[in-house]
Parts: sequence; C-alpha cells; structure tokens
Amino acid sequence: MKKSNEPVCKVLSVAPSAYRRHAALLHEPHQRCARAKRDEVLMPEIERVWQANMLGDMLKKLAKSPTLLYASASTVVHHATIFN
Repeated sequence: MKKSNEPVCKVLSVAPSAYRRHAALLHEPHQRCARAKRDEVLMPEIERVWQANMLGDMLKKLAKSPTLLYASASTVVHHATIFN
C-alpha cells in the first residue's frame, strides 16, 4: 500500500512534487545544494545574533518605560527567590 501525501499537500498548499523533494532531501542531506549546506552551518551564529538583537530591543523598551522596568525587575527578583 502506497502512502499518499496529497492530504498533507492540500492542507499546506504545497505541490506534491515539492513535498516529495523536500522529504527526499531530509533523508539524503548530501544531495542538498551548497547554499542549504552553508545555511545549516551558519544557523547557530544566525540564532546567536538574533537572540542578542532581541535582548537589545527588550533593554531599549525597558529603559523607555519606568513602569515596565519595575515590573520586569520584580519578576526577576521573584524568579531569583524561587530558584535559589
């Protein structure tokens, strides 16, 4: 009995051939293009930069809002007392 991927493709709005290609590349990573291989290598660095950027944005918002700063500080103190 052959499994059909058509129900999945309908829900995701993806062509069956594209779905099959994606599934095949997941099972055979050496077949992926150079760009995909490089992206996989760079992913930890991309995530690190993204996290640092998000932290910087959060700190800017906290600096602009004293109320938000107080709420965040009390949350940190609360969590520190729970985990220590």
